[in-house]
Amino acid sequence: MLKRLLWTAALAVAATATAARADFVVDDFSKPGTAYFQPLTVTGSTGAFVKTDDLGGGINREATATLITLGELSNSVALGATGSNQRFNLATDSGSTAVANLKYTFTGSAGVDLSAAGTDRQLAFSSADLDIPFSVKITDTAGMSKILTLTAAKTTTLTPYRFSMADFTGVDLSKVSSIELALNQDLLGVNPTISSADFTLRDIRVLTPPPPVDPPAVPAPAGVVLLLAAAPVAGLYRLRRKARAEG
Repeated sequence: MLKRLLWTAALAVAATATAARADFVVDDFSKPGTAYFQPLTVTGSTGAFVKTDDLGGGINREATATLITLGELSNSVALGATGSNQRFNLATDSGSTAVANLKYTFTGSAGVDLSAAGTDRQLAFSSADLDIPFSVKITDTAGMSKILTLTAAKTTTLTPYRFSMADFTGVDLSKVSSIELALNQDLLGVNPTISSADFTLRDIRVLTPPPPVDPPAVPAPAGVVLLLAAAPVAGLYRLRRKARAEG
């Protein structure tokens, strides 16, 4: 029986803007409008799933899934929308191991500017039944790149995983040419891939939080207000006493 893993992911950014802005959606898997589906029955590149799509807004996606070892035969990959069900899904049966990759390329020589968006990139897993490694690789237009890797813990509740942008050292975040997600694999080679891993990725975006709210004004203590209000009256009383004394 296949284990189930649901991934809901967002590349999240803590914004510093003072006005509300819409999230920058990298991929909500609404394209293609009719989902691709492919059984994975042959190991290696011969039986690999490879699909490229123009997502609009200057974003191109290449999605791949490759079967590494074959156990039971119920292995498959699905990408795109079927009605309201929008996802990237990889299912591997008992004894089988597969990895997936999503690469987003930003067209144009200048790339996309992510430097002012915030401090964090966040992936949130709504549930997980396996300790699956995943990596994020960001590359700039000069070819400089940095890889960070985390492992999804076993959970049945929404669990965010954050990558600090400060850790993507050496990359010009004002000229990002591509973002790559490696799923059930560690691009740094530290964590092993997991057998019989299933997951469904629902969303990838740059989150823009609401603008900051100014704190309410703090009223002055009552005694201070009364003292300040009484000061002109006290001054007027002293002037009247002085006038009487001179008269």
